[in-house]
Amino acid sequence: MKGSSDAPARSLTSTITGSGWMRWLLLACSLMIMTWSFLQMFSAQRHLRQTQQATEQCQQTGEQIRRLASKPTIAATALESSQELLLSITAAITSVDIQADKLVSVSPGEILRLGNSNFQQRATQLLLRDIELSKLAAFYNALTDRNGLCLSGVTLTPAADSPNASNTGESWNARLTLTEIIYSPTSP
Repeated sequence: MKGSSDAPARSLTSTITGSGWMRWLLLACSLMIMTWSFLQMFSAQRHLRQTQQATEQCQQTGEQIRRLASKPTIAATALESSQELLLSITAAITSVDIQADKLVSVSPGEILRLGNSNFQQRATQLLLRDIELSKLAAFYNALTDRNGLCLSGVTLTPAADSPNASNTGESWNARLTLTEIIYSPTSP
């Protein structure tokens, strides 16, 4: 009898021992899953904070755009002659240390009345070659520091043939469209 009762005891012991191993394995897997879940949660929280910050920045930028878009453009009271416009452009170029030969062309357009309004406009095309973006921005700021002139178009292409193009990647050819708005009543 001793032999027959000993066999069930061993199988019970091996089952308990086997289930102990399984418990440890399940506990280890559970801990790994919990750790992974916490790491994912912290990562998601970090991404959420970044998204919230980006959303706030977008909202602030949008508010600034809405504020500036509603700000009226002040029209000039008289139209500059083509020669005066060229002198203004040349003065702006020299004031920001751009070499005069970077300005390839200035093409003033026709004066057009804006519908049946008291305003007229003239678009002028400028072509600048091999210019850095920082100098282009400084030129624009120097040029538009007066009433009635605004930038209505910009086309940038890399200045591939520039000696600076391979060194810094900052040289560009720029085609600018400057638009002058002139207050010119149709009747006195």
